[in-house]
Amino acid sequence: MQLINAGNTSAGPAELSTNRAKWDAASMGGNYDFTLTIQQFSRDGGRPISISVRDGQVTKAVYQDTGEAAPDYRKLSIEDMFSQAKDAYDTGAERVTTQYDPTTGALSSLYIDRSAMIADEEIGYSVSNITLPKAG
Repeated sequence: MQLINAGNTSAGPAELSTNRAKWDAASMGGNYDFTLTIQQFSRDGGRPISISVRDGQVTKAVYQDTGEAAPDYRKLSIEDMFSQAKDAYDTGAERVTTQYDPTTGALSSLYIDRSAMIADEEIGYSVSNITLPKAG
């Protein structure tokens, strides 16, 4: 497995599309592991989750602090986060902020605020410790 580090900050649908294509090529059929931390006004916001994805599907999602299984609504793949970002752009969210890994195009962070007039609906995702199978 190779460890991927976060990098460039980007914004906009064009960068999202470019980095999604780069990620699709790098993720080798959707097989990788990563740590997801969700920043949201909720009781489990901020708790890191270890996630495994095989053949594009989340196969394991456990809270790092306790080892307990994360609920289904927290079982997100990097592809799921790309879809959420695209939806936020397509529906005119007030603020969408993205950061990508410069080598693989993986989303390393995503923040969505659909409306400044609504309190506590914002959500942020931080991705770290991405590991991919080595090619060959």
